Amino acid sequence: MPRTVLITGVSRGLGASLECKFLENGDRVIGLSSTQRNKALKNRKTFKVDICDEQSLRSVFVSIRRENWIPDIVINNAAISHNTTALLTTKEQFSNCLNLNLVGSFLVTRESVKLMQKNGRGRVIFLSSINTVLNSVGSIAYSASKKSLETLMATFSKETPYVDVTFNTLALSIVKGTPMADKLDEEALKQKQNSMVKPAFLTVEE
Repeated sequence: MPRTVLITGVSRGLGASLECKFLENGDRVIGLSSTQRNKALKNRKTFKVDICDEQSLRSVFVSIRRENWIPDIVINNAAISHNTTALLTTKEQFSNCLNLNLVGSFLVTRESVKLMQKNGRGRVIFLSSINTVLNSVGSIAYSASKKSLETLMATFSKETPYVDVTFNTLALSIVKGTPMADKLDEEALKQKQNSMVKPAFLTVEE
């Protein structure tokens, strides 16, 4: 049975690849992006929205509810990172990471669960990172924001026992071909791979 899947950050990288995979599977996709224009096709709706802008995001969810595209699955994928060591990381860089990676995920999840209550079920996935385990040099803001997703997940789960919505966090390894992986130089990639049990890149299929 086709599902309705909401994915954040669908303009590029992993988000764009996941969108393609779900569409190929016959599912419907709601894509949220800060850069792509609004677009509606038979099985795909794209909304240009800053997920950190609460009012704009609420307007998107009003449209989703009105058109009865209640998400069965939500994938919190949108994220940014700054490859800067802690002592050189600015307040603006740290705030930007927390805002998009954490606050944006919170707002999207909150509004999604409100809609999921209508159907009495749903699945929410937070895409975290192996950086939360490796504590990689040069990613303090990114790692902190991704680690916080675990608390977000656990609290949402405890506060919604009355509805069949599951919450999971996936701490992904390096995904081949994504902008974040491409930003790392060869030495940085080697250091990460040397710290991992499975040093090979992840693929979208995995």
